[in-house]
Amino acid sequence: MGMTRREILGRGGLLAAFAAMPEVALGASGAQPEAAGNSVKLSRTLFESAAGSSFEVQSGTTKQYLTLLKVEDLQAAPVVGAGAFAKNPSANASMTQTSGYFLVFTGGSKPLAQGTYTFKSASLGSMQIFIVPTGNRQMQYVATFATR
Repeated sequence: MGMTRREILGRGGLLAAFAAMPEVALGASGAQPEAAGNSVKLSRTLFESAAGSSFEVQSGTTKQYLTLLKVEDLQAAPVVGAGAFAKNPSANASMTQTSGYFLVFTGGSKPLAQGTYTFKSASLGSMQIFIVPTGNRQMQYVATFATR
């Protein structure tokens, strides 16, 4: 099943926004959950092992449960040719390459606003994750993790 134009534009906008942010703000290098007293680094592989599982999400005084639907790679940003620049970049100019993955969660009893929530999992422990509603009416949320 293909992606709609709205989804492509939405993910492209998210990718552009995350590419401009420092890695620590995205959870790429500094965010770590606490699992059974040990520090575990968040990774794509870690979340893949939890696909299909339920996470308790703390929203104020309310607890909700979201299911990790899938884990997918971020699509690479399109390569921009030098002709697209008003001034040609120097030969030694570096272009930032961003890669990463995103998580898709679904569920909950009430819609959650964009923001950071405490997610608890029996297998992964407790962690803070920033989620963004997808905009559809199915109460789905995306969390993006970018690395460089």
